Order: sequence, then structure tokens, then C-alpha cells
Amino acid sequence: MGSKGLTTSAGTGVASTNILQPGEKNTIDSLEANIDNFDFLWHAGDIAYADYWLKEEIHGFLPNTTIQGGAAVYESILNEFYDEMMPITARKPYMVGPGNHEANCDNAGTTDKVHNITYDSSICMMGQTNFTGFKNHFRMPSDVSGGTGNFWYSFDHGMVHFIQLDTETDLGHGFIGPDQTGGSEGFTGVDPVNATMNAQSNWLEADLAAVDRSKTPWVVVAGHRAFYLSNTGDTCPTCKDVFEPLLLKYNVDLVLSGHSHIYERLAPIADGKIDPNELENPSSPWYITNGAAGHYDGLDSLDSPRQPYSRFGLDTSNATYGWSRLTFHNCTHLTHDFVASNNDTVLDSATLFKARTCDQDRRRH
Repeated sequence: MGSKGLTTSAGTGVASTNILQPGEKNTIDSLEANIDNFDFLWHAGDIAYADYWLKEEIHGFLPNTTIQGGAAVYESILNEFYDEMMPITARKPYMVGPGNHEANCDNAGTTDKVHNITYDSSICMMGQTNFTGFKNHFRMPSDVSGGTGNFWYSFDHGMVHFIQLDTETDLGHGFIGPDQTGGSEGFTGVDPVNATMNAQSNWLEADLAAVDRSKTPWVVVAGHRAFYLSNTGDTCPTCKDVFEPLLLKYNVDLVLSGHSHIYERLAPIADGKIDPNELENPSSPWYITNGAAGHYDGLDSLDSPRQPYSRFGLDTSNATYGWSRLTFHNCTHLTHDFVASNNDTVLDSATLFKARTCDQDRRRH
């Protein structure tokens, strides 16, 4: 976002369908217009894409930017995004989680094909690697929930227990994420040195076990990388291996993710199998990925054919950015809407039913 982010122009290599039309509302515009219709904003990673400055320079969108001057461009993109968000964040809580684009300043490795140069995080100045900006800009409720920094934590709101997971670093059971030290994409698998250091997974089980479902009947989990997605190259199999057993054990209702720049609503799933009840009282978590809010490159393409568990999808062919809205009607019904940023219309809506006894007078959005 901002003057150096998602605009009505772009550099080479960006699809024409991904460029905003003159006068078109972007996602921040839409959120601001709808600010009275939600209680808080939840952004599960890839906050401002400041690390895209180098790719934008290579594409000619930010011409004449030097590697030495890149640190200042990185900071300016961050600050412009925060400034654009101010009309929203001044009025509503802004909850965040870590994504891969918070890890370092260089988009986890960028190649200039014209000059045959590949850059890595060694070009980043101190303070722009290892999630430093993300760790110091935000203050999430990890202290009161027993979590860790802005990486994993939980909170209650109304009849919902919300959990933010970290899919980027300490997964637990010896699995480590791709950006634990500000490195490049790609999970490294089991780390034998830390194979018994299960800080996040141990915390998650304790947090889920402590939820009083009579007070907060709904449990919603968010993590940056999806466990399931038609774009299987964007999924996190190790995240699934570590976290899914706990989500099933404690009957988590909904799992939200981003990372892939598409929107895809899936069926409830357990260990790769579609729940036979679908949205009518499933025993498995419901999965939704929304990475379609917008950034410099715009939207990706969904793989075709989509996975059997896919129920609705939007990608670059639809040329529509958007955001998700959750409405908790009572303890038995939850509606998810995909809201198009350009005109605030709902392009996809689905309601999850859980057979529970509850106080019908409790309603939160």
C-alpha cells in the first residue's frame, strides 16, 4: 500500500488485472468505510510488504534506488502503511501475527535476472532482519495469555476464544520454520538440536485445554501459512503435522490463513479428509484462506483443477481484492463473508452450524 506499494501503476512482470483502476477503492478504503461494522481487525502476517522494495526497484517501479539506500525505502514503506492504517487503528484494535515478509528486508531472497544477481539478507541493515520491526512495533497480549511476543498468543472477545499461531519459526516437535533466523523460503524439517523444545505446541495445548466453552463456545485459530489449499506449493505440511492434532483434539471451529494471494474457502477437514457433515455440525475445523487484500504483485492464480475440498475461490482472473468478515450470531451459527474492497459487496458467504446449547441473547460481531 502507499505511494510505493499498491497503486494504479506497477513495474514489469505485474499482471494488468492486478493493477488498481483510477479511482478504485482499495482494501484500506473499504475497511475504513465499514469501520462501524466490525469490532477489531486481525491481520495474520505479511503486514506492509516493505521487503518488496528491492523487487520493485528491479521491476523499474522504484527506479534509481541503490542497495545502500534500500534501508530508507524499506522504512518509508512501513511508515506509509502505518499512516494509511491510522484512521482504522486509531479507532479499532489491530491484532497481528508474523508472516514471512516480516522476517527481513529482501523478500527472503530476490534475483535480478537482467544483471544475473541474487540478493540475500546480508544486504539488510541491523534492525531489518529476524522480525526486528515486527517485534518492536506491536504489542500483542502474549503476557496475559502466556504466549511469546507478537508471535503466538490468545485472547477472548465476546463468545469467541481467538488464537494467533506462528507458522514462521518455532513450530515445535523439532520442526522449525523457514524464517527462524531471517532466512529464505522453505522449511528445513527437523532440527535435532531443538527436537525437545516444543514451546509453541506445548503452549497451544495448554491454552486450548483451558478454554471454558460455556463462556467462549467458539474457538478460532489463525496462522500465516495454510495447512490445506488448492495451491499446495503454498501450504505448510509441517505446520499441519504439529498443530492439526491439537486442533482436532480440542474441537477448534475455524482456521484462518493468508500467505497465498488468493481467496479460497474450503470444507471442514481432518487429516486431509473432508468432513461428511460439511458445515452442518462438523467435527473437523473449517479452513479459509484469504490473502487477497492486495500488495505490489497483486493476486496469484489458483491451481487448476482445485483440490476436492475447495468450495469457493477467487484469484487474479477475478481481479477483485477483498477482506473477510466474521459474524458470530450465537453459539451455534457463524457466518464468514468475503467483502470486495472495490464496492463493499459480498462475493461469497457461508454459515457454519455447531449443535450446542447456548444463550440466544449473546451476540457479538
